[in-house]
Amino acid sequence: MSTETLIERYPLEKRKILKKTVQSVFGIIAGFAVLFFFFLNVSFNLFLVFPVIVLILILSVVSYIYQWYYYRNYFYDLVEGKLVVKKGVISTKQTTVPLGKTQDVYLDQDIFDRLFRLWDLHISSASQSSGFEAHIDGVSEANGRAMYNLLLGETVSREEKAEIKEIYYPSNKGIVQMMIGAIFMYIVLFMFSFTLPPIIQIPALILAFIGLFVWVHLEFKSFRYELRDDGVFIKRGFISPKESLVLYRNIQDVEESQALIEIILGIKTLSVKTMTSLSAQDSKLSFLLPDAAEKLREEILIESRKISKVLEKKVAGEKVIARDVQAEVEAPPPYKNHFIKSMIYTGFINYGVIAFVIALVSFFLGVFHSVNFFGGLFLSVGIFPLLFIISAINAVIVYMTYSYSVLRDYVAIKVGLFNIRRKQINYNKIQDLVLNITFPQSFAKLASLKLETGSKEMVQGQRGKSSERITSVSRLVESIPELEFMDAVNLRNKVVELMGVSLKGIGMDSLVSRFPLEKVKPFKKTLWWIIYLTPVALVLCIAANQTGISVLGIIVLLIIYLLAIAGKYVYEVYYYRRYFYDLNDDVLVIGKGVFGSREIIIPFSKIQDIFIDQDILDRALNLRDLYVSTVTGRSILNAHIDGVNPEKAEEIALMIIDRMHDR
Repeated sequence: MSTETLIERYPLEKRKILKKTVQSVFGIIAGFAVLFFFFLNVSFNLFLVFPVIVLILILSVVSYIYQWYYYRNYFYDLVEGKLVVKKGVISTKQTTVPLGKTQDVYLDQDIFDRLFRLWDLHISSASQSSGFEAHIDGVSEANGRAMYNLLLGETVSREEKAEIKEIYYPSNKGIVQMMIGAIFMYIVLFMFSFTLPPIIQIPALILAFIGLFVWVHLEFKSFRYELRDDGVFIKRGFISPKESLVLYRNIQDVEESQALIEIILGIKTLSVKTMTSLSAQDSKLSFLLPDAAEKLREEILIESRKISKVLEKKVAGEKVIARDVQAEVEAPPPYKNHFIKSMIYTGFINYGVIAFVIALVSFFLGVFHSVNFFGGLFLSVGIFPLLFIISAINAVIVYMTYSYSVLRDYVAIKVGLFNIRRKQINYNKIQDLVLNITFPQSFAKLASLKLETGSKEMVQGQRGKSSERITSVSRLVESIPELEFMDAVNLRNKVVELMGVSLKGIGMDSLVSRFPLEKVKPFKKTLWWIIYLTPVALVLCIAANQTGISVLGIIVLLIIYLLAIAGKYVYEVYYYRRYFYDLNDDVLVIGKGVFGSREIIIPFSKIQDIFIDQDILDRALNLRDLYVSTVTGRSILNAHIDGVNPEKAEEIALMIIDRMHDR
């Protein structure tokens, strides 16, 4: 048996050192140029150029030495089914990714990689940082492809083994969309060109015009999508090429979207979503005609459901019987959405509170500081209808564009007017189910059902270290909102059943009755409120004294402060009494809330982490918080039991762990 490590079999290329150094030097020179010409406004001076060149040379040497040591310390290997990547000079970081948890594997190049004939190999799990940390950068194309195949569990080249079922190319209408983007870019360059001398300006504009449109043509021709036997292969990019394979087993959903320009041109974009942020930006199949997009979407979802069902049966130890999974015709929604009713209650309550607060502050300042009270009152009265009208327009748009269907294998959701999004949520991809009732909904007797899959939305920033950008459309496309309360409960029960789990026994001899929260919890929560609110109250009192508010006004502020603390304690007592948690053999259920409520249902098979922690007040009062999370990330905000003693926390954690192991 070979003891050769992965880095010994497929080593980094030494020209990686030079590539990284050149990249650093380019950044240093660009930084000096921006500093001198845009911020310091320094004119050309031979006496200044020489020390700057010397400084750049010194920094270049330092960069080369650093990159040489970085290259020497770089390590990667496969250890017991896990990819271990270790890198760093001053500080080192080791990342371990179990191959069984792998979501995405892809090869890519930036412009410097292309110049030095290097490739970067990325592998990511559902964690936010793995795509950035667990990558091997600076290998030859042959070594990169060999590791790419190896990490996918293959021993021969992908070209020899993988079967390509169908190839798709983007519609030529896509080049029109790219040309429109290029024109806007050219307009920006044209505006900046006026800072150049006339003798340079015209040739620069001509070259930029030719370069942009050549770039658009080459980039468009690089797009290629393949349906393979194990996943969706996406190839894109001419200057910075990227080849990625999204495995069917990891696909959470395939979302269909149309921006305004795409609606005009008659094309669509498909987003193949896994549980990584990288898939949100890299796994897009753009510029597809509607028929091709619909066909490709259905084929991907069918293959994904096939693989998921096979894997589920294998895990359960059942005999797998292959069968075709046919796409279903979308049926009418079983329950009606009440968007207009929700808008009316939300508008009157939320915006009414805003108007009341403005009026109250105006009244206080008018009485104790001789400020025109009617100005604030006019603002509070005027802002209410404005916000209400905006809310009404949004509610009408959502009412006209939102639709959902509950089918045998998935829930289909469609929403959007100028940015149309269509999503299918397979039941086996749902990580947790949330029945949410907001404060206004509690008066309207409405509720919303959220189906959280863990699929990542559009991201911004550096690859792998970016944050999710969750919009109102993003929330709607994973939820069934504004249902009558009993309709929401019935739909929740139906979805739970279709997920293959049961709520049987929940509420009978509940966990919260056997392992209750400690009665000191409301006091602890109120104490935090005092710690946060006291500095604010002191600052307000000092500011009031400095601005000439009378002693009586300051006393009123202190009374408001004390009432706020008393109100917080009453709130926490009710919160404590309504807190609920229970479990059976399939799921963990946690419910909480006073003004509205939120109930989360998590199947034990979807739980990723369990941990117990305490803050400084928990330590003083001998309390513990038990957290349970799925890959959604958002579940950790709702799925925690806070305020039990250490013994109860340990017992509950063990009960959950035992059920996790049984899955």
